[in-house]
Amino acid sequence: MKRRISIELGGKEYAFKTDESPEAVQKAIERVEMDFQRFGKFKDSNESSTFDEILVLLLLIYSSKVGQLEEHQKDLEERLERLLLEMEGRKADRSDMVS
Repeated sequence: MKRRISIELGGKEYAFKTDESPEAVQKAIERVEMDFQRFGKFKDSNESSTFDEILVLLLLIYSSKVGQLEEHQKDLEERLERLLLEMEGRKADRSDMVS
């Protein structure tokens, strides 16, 4: 069941609906707020980062992380498939030895 969530970030309020658990939403909000604050201070102290610049930077970072995780998942799935095939081969070899 979708529920409405409101968050404030960079002095702006955002509302959306989600199926995620309150704990998952809270964890995501805390991560974004922490990163937002960290990257807001990332630029030279003489130059202030705009809200949009920080959000775009976060979006790029998160997108890159998702891509890396997808690649890692693909690698793990391929490795699992190879291991399963190897195990099936060994099982077949044992069956041949017993027969």
